[in-house]
Amino acid sequence: MSISIEAPPTLARYALFVSFFPQLIAGPILRGQEFLPQLTAPARITIEKNRRGIWLIASGLLKKVIRGDFLFAPLVDPIFADPGITSGPLHLLAVYAFAFQIYFDFSGYTDMARGIALLLGFEFPKNFEEPYLSRNPTEFWRRWQITLSRWLRDYLYIPLGGNRGGSFRTGSNLLITMLMGGLWHGAGWNFLLWGGMHGVLLALHRPLRDTAHATSPVQVRDWWRILLCFHAVTFLWIFFRAETLNDAWLMIEGTISGSWNGPLPLWGMILIFAAMLMHFAERWIRNRAAKFREQTVGIVGGAQEGCLLGLLLVLVIAASGRGGEFLDLHRTLPDRAFRDSRDHINFRDSADPTARMAKPMLDWLLHRGRSVDLPSDPS
Repeated sequence: MSISIEAPPTLARYALFVSFFPQLIAGPILRGQEFLPQLTAPARITIEKNRRGIWLIASGLLKKVIRGDFLFAPLVDPIFADPGITSGPLHLLAVYAFAFQIYFDFSGYTDMARGIALLLGFEFPKNFEEPYLSRNPTEFWRRWQITLSRWLRDYLYIPLGGNRGGSFRTGSNLLITMLMGGLWHGAGWNFLLWGGMHGVLLALHRPLRDTAHATSPVQVRDWWRILLCFHAVTFLWIFFRAETLNDAWLMIEGTISGSWNGPLPLWGMILIFAAMLMHFAERWIRNRAAKFREQTVGIVGGAQEGCLLGLLLVLVIAASGRGGEFLDLHRTLPDRAFRDSRDHINFRDSADPTARMAKPMLDWLLHRGRSVDLPSDPS
């Protein structure tokens, strides 16, 4: 496949394209034919673009700061920092929580990038479209990091031969493409395995896919396909989030063989269930956002819109500073007090099952900035 566009008339215009700051780090991945034509005429900054941009920025802040960092990071970070030492339910909860945390991180930054671009008068393509409502692996990669998926398709999969050359060659091309996609996220065996397993899923699904069904809207009868695809993707996120392959195996072992006799983490389970419901609601909101903006006009409409944005801003400020750095998914918690206090007890080597079970909650409390008196010797 060849992609041809008219060369930019000046070096400055090309430099603006490759360095346009809203999408430089977090995406979406822009193509020349999408952005360069927008530079040929002065950017049109309109009230409608401003409103869309502000709401996209607000949506991104809600996803990243409140949902991803404030609500879900405390469920994920302590367990993945020391996998295999606590109960099975907490391991399973961390796996589910990370599936939503990474979605809120990635899609939140993309929303903010698109919103900033709109405020400057430019349109960016969508990068996420409710990926956890996908019914199969192929559909998932059409909804998850859409601009990355098409880049991998057009610059790796198709040049390798695409679907030409029979089923075996097609499956091999899919596997190679996703292996490279894994390395694109990080140079580690865990990323390579994550990408490779996605390639295997795509190759196995290709002979079974229903072309007519792939473009049909999601329906209630698709619930079992959605659940199956969601759990397959969520399982593979373990390898993406774990710092090493050994940590990934410990997470899987802790989920399966960890103790299930203790109390269930009800608050975390409620958060996961609420995130699933909100994922369904996102499509409903997206399809009705334009109508909402049409209805909120005039003084009353402007006041309503301003109050909603103001309330969201207050929540973001209140929750800010609770999470980690920009897309730093393999961090240990950065708080110095947390690291120093946690080192006072060697939970992994402790023979006391109570100490081993208490560690995730202790990590969570320390991460919230609360003081906890720790003994210098666990014995």
